[in-house]
Amino acid sequence: MSHYDPSVHTTCDVVRQAIIPATKAQRCAYSTLVGEQKPQKMVTHSWQNLFRDLVAAVIADAVNEPAFELVAHLLDENIDIVEDLLRSQGTGGRVYWICAFAVNQHLGICETPNDGCDSVTKLPYTACDCHLQKQFNTTAPLTSTGRSIACEMNKFDDMMAFLASSDSDFSQVVAVDRSFNLFHRAWCVAELVQARQMELLQHVKIHSKAVLQEHAASLHDLHVENMKASRQEDVQEILSKIPNTEQFNRSLQKLVLDQKSGLLSDWHQLDAAHQMQETGALLKWAAADAERGVVWKFWAR
Repeated sequence: MSHYDPSVHTTCDVVRQAIIPATKAQRCAYSTLVGEQKPQKMVTHSWQNLFRDLVAAVIADAVNEPAFELVAHLLDENIDIVEDLLRSQGTGGRVYWICAFAVNQHLGICETPNDGCDSVTKLPYTACDCHLQKQFNTTAPLTSTGRSIACEMNKFDDMMAFLASSDSDFSQVVAVDRSFNLFHRAWCVAELVQARQMELLQHVKIHSKAVLQEHAASLHDLHVENMKASRQEDVQEILSKIPNTEQFNRSLQKLVLDQKSGLLSDWHQLDAAHQMQETGALLKWAAADAERGVVWKFWAR
């Protein structure tokens, strides 16, 4: 993907134009190519998010930063600082489960671009011609509940339960995009609720408190029946598992907005001084680098 622009291209762009072509010959998940390892954390994210911001959110988690704004900037301007910090904290080898890499896209979406197009060139995505037999939500053989056994896109809850059962420290990273679109995506919301029901630790990574304040009002009207997904059958499957949508919506509101236990409660409670203290480790590394003038100018904005 030689025309990749970190400030524009989304995770969907990268999946369609980098991950799928790179795995076409083997018709496998990207994680299979690089060597499968047992993940310590799973990442909930929206494919409409900038891919750069997804990576920044994961790195922010690895270096224990609450926000990924500065990490995203460093990925563009001076990645050496990020690599040095990961090495110093010994977290560069931490393994994260990310659907874009861990799910075999050739078993599902690779041949159906759904009129999608590149975020920069606006040219339509190219359909993959790997011709691997597709396995969707209702592709036989089915379980007793009507779920496809071979489909890899309908098993996030099984994956979470399996990994959590064999690792008491298994947790969830919530990589919130700058538009807070994550809270309006069906699979993302389902993963958030599933993780809370399983009592997994949930680490929320947002761009900045300014972005939170900008979009906070949009979170007061969340309804699972209005959530969106790339495939309508995914919405239907998620809704089919919810016996009472009104009760689910109340639980969802509490999960996200509760001032004491909600996903965003820590951010609401942090004052400016505390937030600067929280980002201190990364700022110190930035200041120590030869390119620190660029970073400090950025932070001063």
